[in-house]
Amino acid sequence: MPLDDVELASLESGPIEPAFRWLRGLEDDAEGAWTGVDDDLRLWFALRWLEANPAALHHPVVTERDHEALAAALAASGPRHPLFPSLWRVTRRGLIEALGPFLGQELSASVRPRPLAPGLEVVRLFQASDLPPEEDGIRLWQPGVELPSLALVMSQHGEGWRVHAPGAWLPVTSWPPGLDELDVTLLD
Repeated sequence: MPLDDVELASLESGPIEPAFRWLRGLEDDAEGAWTGVDDDLRLWFALRWLEANPAALHHPVVTERDHEALAAALAASGPRHPLFPSLWRVTRRGLIEALGPFLGQELSASVRPRPLAPGLEVVRLFQASDLPPEEDGIRLWQPGVELPSLALVMSQHGEGWRVHAPGAWLPVTSWPPGLDELDVTLLD
């Protein structure tokens, strides 16, 4: 079944390819996995790390004296910050635990990402082996078919798309950090 113009445009300039690129970077421990997430998610990761590691505020390299300021510095500086290796090690480990069944697998995406809000779209990824093959052998997810999937909330920026949330939730970047679960019926 040929793709329509909207589907072709989405594949060429939409969030699907950046979602795949981010997952590959996460698997490879590449810095691109950090730069592939948007500012809100970086801040959320830093806040969560500080919530679990409050002693970081007293580290000799730290000049900030409150959680929000240090989280903002970590999120903005990324790999240049002396505490970043610890933040990234813990964050990456948590992401790999949460996304494990989808890492290292051949994945397929729903062709049309789901708009969530202006500048936010959900990309659903499926293990290709779970998708039933069409008559021509191509494996496509069909709406209404229930399969395990990974939802990546992607945010659009001037330079392209980045991950806003690795799951069906949105980051809450206040202290303490939290998350807002998405209504999964919005994702079908």
